[in-house]
Amino acid sequence: MKFRSTIVLSLLCTTPVLASHTGGMSFMGGKQFASPINTESAITAPKGNFNVGARYEYRKFQKLSAATRQELKEANHDADLHSADSMMLPSFSLSYGVTDDLTVGIRVPLVFRQGIEDTHLEEEEEEGEHHHHGHIENIGDNEGVGDTLFFGQYRFYKDEETKTHLSLLLGVSAPTGDVRETVKSTGDHNGTRFETELQPGSGAWNGLLGLAFTKQVDAMSFDSSVMYSISSEGAQGSDLGDSVGYNISSAYRLPLASLAELFNKSALDFVLEFNGQYQEHEEQAGVKVGNSGGNSLYISPGLRFVSGSNRWNNWNVGTSFGYPIVDDANGDQDDLDYRILGTVNVNF
Repeated sequence: MKFRSTIVLSLLCTTPVLASHTGGMSFMGGKQFASPINTESAITAPKGNFNVGARYEYRKFQKLSAATRQELKEANHDADLHSADSMMLPSFSLSYGVTDDLTVGIRVPLVFRQGIEDTHLEEEEEEGEHHHHGHIENIGDNEGVGDTLFFGQYRFYKDEETKTHLSLLLGVSAPTGDVRETVKSTGDHNGTRFETELQPGSGAWNGLLGLAFTKQVDAMSFDSSVMYSISSEGAQGSDLGDSVGYNISSAYRLPLASLAELFNKSALDFVLEFNGQYQEHEEQAGVKVGNSGGNSLYISPGLRFVSGSNRWNNWNVGTSFGYPIVDDANGDQDDLDYRILGTVNVNF
């Protein structure tokens, strides 16, 4: 038996979109100007600039009640019903400014899913008759290395007078992630291979194409980006589905001139974003999975501290809290609860 999840919209966010299966390609990270945390900035890294980044993302889910899952299973014996408590997505990136208008990089994610549960049928005999009842089994956690993302950003429009920028975003996700993780539990499914959407990797080559826009007005920055992810068939005959990430952001920079001598040129960025993702249905051996895909939109306020002294003018740290204002999942899936992000960037 293989597992097919009812939480595909939530858990497929490990799919490598440059802002969401793990996110963020704002290369300068707010060093010289206010910039977003999740939305892609159209401003590329300066020529010869290296950026080393780490990002941590935590997603909490609201499980369907045990009674609801049992009723769904009893009503449809073929329904594939799973739930999870939470998901963690740390990732590490390295990028380089080839020219002032071209940046290339690589990102490697890790994927951790906690508290995965499976709903299956158990046959019981009552008064001489056989009945099937839904039974929920904790099938443990799942963790491993995700697919490696190779990305590039080309700024094809720059207006110094109006401080307007447009960039093309490109990426290729290579199937380097783990795809053979198995259930670790004391139940009947111990040792069973997880379905692909619950694996850290996809086993597929995927392409990404997008656009980013940035407009600077004094201490404010307005950004928007859209990213299309083209999925292909991967491990176990699964096609996890194309997706579109869409984002809009405003950010304000507050200088901290009187903070301390060490950080006498440091600043705080106050960020407000709307981060959305549309996910198509998953296909398993060419058959569409009903409990998969959908549309989600987070409102995400955030804060970033930017160093600014002569000695340490090369790093920043930020955080963002996302609350779902749209959670339109297909079929029977867990609800989104909240999302927490943390980022650290060092430029040299």
